[in-house]
Amino acid sequence: MENKKTNALNLGPKGLVIVILGFLSCYLYSALTSDSLNVTIPVLGELGVNTDILYSLSTIATILGILGSILFGKLMAMKTASKMWAFAMIATGIFAFIWSRTAGIQLGGKAQAALVVYCVGYFVCYVLTLVGAMLLSYQVIGNWFPTKRGVAIGIVTAGYPLSAATTTSLCSVFAGPGLGNFYVLLGVIALIVGIIVLVYAKDFPEEKGAYPDNNHNYDFEAAKKKFEQSMEYLKTSKWTIKRCLTCGRMWIMWVTVGIGGFLSMGIMSNFMPKFLEQGYQQPEILLMLLIAGGAVVFILTRGSIGVQELLPNMREDVSRLLDVDYSVLGFGRYSGIRPQSDEHSDIIIKNDSARVNLI
Repeated sequence: MENKKTNALNLGPKGLVIVILGFLSCYLYSALTSDSLNVTIPVLGELGVNTDILYSLSTIATILGILGSILFGKLMAMKTASKMWAFAMIATGIFAFIWSRTAGIQLGGKAQAALVVYCVGYFVCYVLTLVGAMLLSYQVIGNWFPTKRGVAIGIVTAGYPLSAATTTSLCSVFAGPGLGNFYVLLGVIALIVGIIVLVYAKDFPEEKGAYPDNNHNYDFEAAKKKFEQSMEYLKTSKWTIKRCLTCGRMWIMWVTVGIGGFLSMGIMSNFMPKFLEQGYQQPEILLMLLIAGGAVVFILTRGSIGVQELLPNMREDVSRLLDVDYSVLGFGRYSGIRPQSDEHSDIIIKNDSARVNLI
């Protein structure tokens, strides 16, 4: 008996909860480590923090993110992905609270201490939200939706453009001495997500009395046989982590995925201050971010679309910028995320996908 697909969007109530938790994890990653920097770094600069140092931290965070992904990949093999996901989100909440103290400490005249607190909060939250959103949640969702993985991950990754569209406006509300409240708010959300994942989420739907793909006719015997075949294959597979790291074609794939992510992060973290320098007003910049945040949706649903078609009265130079921004942010964020669940798992080496995604 073969497993037949059900309606692609029929994820089931229990599966939908898992998807929503993944969506929130992606939102938190983008909001804390990229989109909010439009506001937080200039505000901290006004309070006396060295902004050159703050802008340079993204490079260090990226390296730490790579190392953290490898570490959590190993831990995931020892524990369960859902438990590690819960740990990552709960710890994010705790360190977001620590991060929130930066402005207050700076106002207290302790510049060095404020910089240390910022670095600790940023680095730890970067690593934890990265692995929580892109490694651990994807692993759980892949287990829950073996044939609907593309649909489920597509919904989950909508958290990235939604953050791009809303975080700068949200963070602007807290601009000033009360900036720490922004981190407190996201820290509370992270704690709630982590606690729900800890209490509710399981690595496999069978552990929750649900069905893979929410397919009530799912053939567990066939799936078990396929799983055992995969395990046997892994015992002799040539695709070890060392082999992955020394394979030129794998590096080409990883680099192309990474470039998209780097481009989108670089643009989003500098969007607000750079356009303020050019003389644009904040409401106009927020409108740009709102449009850019929907880049993935526009690209997928409308194809190549010009901004003048959407906002014919917008200044011509802004519309040209956003035509480019659609491509960079849309393809940057989308191509930097979706290949981890699609190309890596289904095209290159299907049974070794966990090792590839780990790297």
